[in-house]
Amino acid sequence: MQDEAGYTLLHSCAYYNVFKIAEYVISYFKRRFATFLRERYLRKNNLSSDTRDIPSKELEIIKFKVHEIIKTWINYPSKGDEGFYPLHFASFHGNVKLIKLFRSYGANIYSRNK
Repeated sequence: MQDEAGYTLLHSCAYYNVFKIAEYVISYFKRRFATFLRERYLRKNNLSSDTRDIPSKELEIIKFKVHEIIKTWINYPSKGDEGFYPLHFASFHGNVKLIKLFRSYGANIYSRNK
């Protein structure tokens, strides 16, 4: 989801220098997407709604998918002429906590804008 200028919610959090909101949004999305993938697995395999029925290998795959989708989101450039990444805005403001958060989810420190 983007605004009319092509910025995602993470771009806005970094631009306005709000770590707590970025942390909450990533955490919320992480929980919701993991829940969605677990429920989809249970339905697909006709299992009860108990997540203990999911094999540990499948849980690792779900964890990996969640991490990868967040990584993709964090490494998404804006659509405008600039092509800024959320990491650029966090760096511009010197928000070390936000930079570390983005890095923990795989932000590319070598990303360049246009």
